[in-house]
Amino acid sequence: MPRTILIVEDNDLFRGMLGSLMTMRGYNVLTARNGAEGLVIAAAQLVDGVLTDVDMPEMDGFTFCQQLKAQQLSAGQDIPVWIMTG
Repeated sequence: MPRTILIVEDNDLFRGMLGSLMTMRGYNVLTARNGAEGLVIAAAQLVDGVLTDVDMPEMDGFTFCQQLKAQQLSAGQDIPVWIMTG
């Protein structure tokens, strides 16, 4: 069964390129345009990993990661997160 990865990236081009690359590697891909949207998706969908940008509107990648980890802790999960920046 393919693993699911959540890509949190505000840049449409980068989000699309990362999504295409991960799809070609066999992953199911979910995407979010910012950290707030990413938290909603991660709460509603089971994901195996998260790729997130650092510099985003509404909620930066560090804040997103802190809140995601708190959300995961309360759900008994420990999902790996990779933080990226240009």
